[in-house]
Amino acid sequence: MLGNLRPLLTRILNPIAKKLDINPNILTLISPIFAILSAILFAKHYLLWAGLVILLNGLFDVLDGAVARFHNKTSDFGAFLDSTMDRFSDGIIVIGIVFGGYCNWIIGILLVHSALTISYVRARAESKGIQCEVGIAERAVRLIVIIIGSCLGYYYGNQYFLYILIALLIASYITVLQRIYHVYQVTEEEKNRFKKRPVTLSTISDKDNKSNDFDKLEKKDEKVRENENRNTSSKSNIKSFFTSKINKIHKNSSAKNMDGLKEKDNTKLKRDIISNKKFEPLYNEEELNGSFLIKDYDGVEEDPIIIDDTLLNDNSKNLKIEKMDKTNVKKIIRRKKK
Repeated sequence: MLGNLRPLLTRILNPIAKKLDINPNILTLISPIFAILSAILFAKHYLLWAGLVILLNGLFDVLDGAVARFHNKTSDFGAFLDSTMDRFSDGIIVIGIVFGGYCNWIIGILLVHSALTISYVRARAESKGIQCEVGIAERAVRLIVIIIGSCLGYYYGNQYFLYILIALLIASYITVLQRIYHVYQVTEEEKNRFKKRPVTLSTISDKDNKSNDFDKLEKKDEKVRENENRNTSSKSNIKSFFTSKINKIHKNSSAKNMDGLKEKDNTKLKRDIISNKKFEPLYNEEELNGSFLIKDYDGVEEDPIIIDDTLLNDNSKNLKIEKMDKTNVKKIIRRKKK
């Protein structure tokens, strides 16, 4: 109800919050002190002063949030503490009013009950992800009504204060019903939208989530699907582009590594042609298809003389292999030409 006044309230509080670079929880704990003082004043029949002290309680209640947001000190504990102190302040103020005799205990109990129910409905709704700040008697409105009632009671008589309290009680329970109905509307909208499209609901965050215009919701869903399809197609295009580039790079690299290799298996490779010029075989290719080693080969130090032990026979004992590393045993085919 007071949502339209928030920009004005923010402009008023920001200069104050700028100068108060303190822990906002301190301001939160100061707020109920004024509520206790107001209850004492109500009990002592100082109606006008009690109303003014309630105004200070409301001021500190909004100032702690302004300081937290301005200096980036918001926290989950701060929000929890603020809500707890608000409930404490609401209860203690009504207790002071009842103790002062401005209303009977039944009205006082119902005032506390309605205030707690309003807060509970909002907290329960927000735990389900539903914003629930609707209603004609939010906390700020209730405090303003009590302040006005105390002023009227001071100037025109206590019965006017009683009438204001009864009107506040009725408005509080109307607020409870308004919030319950609001949560019902939102949950029904979500249920109907999930039946049609269970995916796109969670992707939309809009300030018009209180609306029941299903045609508008359908249009929002269509826009979300179009954006998703556009993003998917653009990602696939980028992926295909980079895939083609990578394949091209691999192809060029493979072509360079081939270094003149030919497709057919029976053609000589370039490395074999170079090898034939610089190296000679260690086998006597004329005898038994190269199964015997050349016996007069003593080896050269720079040659990679690695001989497979399983291929050595009695005729190959003259080979000098004392310096060989027996762990690396392989068959060698060629040596450098002398």
